[in-house]
Amino acid sequence: MPELTPEVVAAGLRGFHEEPPALLHDDLRNAGIPLLLLVAGRPPNEGREDEVAAFQRALPRADILRFPESGHNVLLDAADEAIPAVGEWLGQRAVLPAAGNLDVGSGV
Repeated sequence: MPELTPEVVAAGLRGFHEEPPALLHDDLRNAGIPLLLLVAGRPPNEGREDEVAAFQRALPRADILRFPESGHNVLLDAADEAIPAVGEWLGQRAVLPAAGNLDVGSGV
């Protein structure tokens, strides 16, 4: 995994402070789309459960999957567990077109 340069970290922090993710909660709550939060367990963080609870209060329809042995990059750190779990989550929410509405020959 490549290391982040100081410029990338600084840009991420700047974006986080200029447009805090919490500003999107109302839009996400009203969008009617499935939401999934992957929660890492490492490094230990005393405030993690409070943060997850706040997320859940803000977006009560969101699903939460926990990976206690994973670091921040859950899909990389816990790939054997996380990728199938996310795939299953997506599969349960897939909306497929009705058989009569699928025009395979149109090239579109």
